[in-house]
Amino acid sequence: DARNAVTDFLLIYHPLDCPVCDQAGECDLQNLSFEHGKLQQRFIEEKRTFEPENIGDKIQLHMNRCIVCQRCVEVADQLTDGRVHGVLNRGDHSQISTCVSAAIDNEFSGNMIDVCPVGALTDKTFRFKSRVWFNKPYDAHRDCDKCCGKTTLWMFGNEIQRVTARKDQFGEVEDFNCNDCRYHKKKISDWVIEKPSHIDRHSVISQNHYENLTHLKLDGAKQQKKLKQASGTK
Repeated sequence: DARNAVTDFLLIYHPLDCPVCDQAGECDLQNLSFEHGKLQQRFIEEKRTFEPENIGDKIQLHMNRCIVCQRCVEVADQLTDGRVHGVLNRGDHSQISTCVSAAIDNEFSGNMIDVCPVGALTDKTFRFKSRVWFNKPYDAHRDCDKCCGKTTLWMFGNEIQRVTARKDQFGEVEDFNCNDCRYHKKKISDWVIEKPSHIDRHSVISQNHYENLTHLKLDGAKQQKKLKQASGTK
């Protein structure tokens, strides 16, 4: 009941636009809503809305989807000396915005996209290109003098459609990447591909993923073995 109530609270202002959101398929709030959400909300008031705001050529801000978790603000404080965005106003008028309508332009700004748990901050270079479950994620690295160079490449065929930071089993970023690796290295020759990324088998991204297919084969073999044992055959 407590988790249902918290989920209901988080969804107060969040629109149900998963079909058109680039975050669909890898959204923490979407997973939380699926597991603990209710069919009907108790919130009957009018939802808040915000006018579109341009915060740069690499990051798309959808303030209507924001749950004001402030993760993007904390990451900017950790990685940059000149943070230009933050939480403005108070209460239900709170919003993520730049203080003087300035563009967010620093070498590690793309990491704010990776830490956003909803679709409030998305990659403009990947906008409406593809659904994440159509891409194959691969662990890759390169020599970079600005960051660790360890990333996840999201590929469609032989095309690298986007580059993101690697995440651990809890969905948290392991190492931050610079914008040069993220936006300007989109050729396979730029990277040393290590292996397919590990994906949670219950995630929609795991459909047709090599690990999921392996699990399906193992489950099928176990099922066949149980059937043979039940029928008394070897």
